[in-house]
Amino acid sequence: MLVLEAKLEGTKSQYAILDEIICTARFIRNACIWYWMDNPRERKRLGMRMTSA
Repeated sequence: MLVLEAKLEGTKSQYAILDEIICTARFIRNACIWYWMDNPRERKRLGMRMTSA
């Protein structure tokens, strides 16, 4: 896994915007994962299998 780290210096409003962006990205990612899990026909069409690590 690739991990990138950075130090940020900003105002409280900038940090609030970043937090909102992160929450939105997580929501979209989770929605895509749930859609993929709940629709086996799409998985089959895309040639993907559900596996666990």
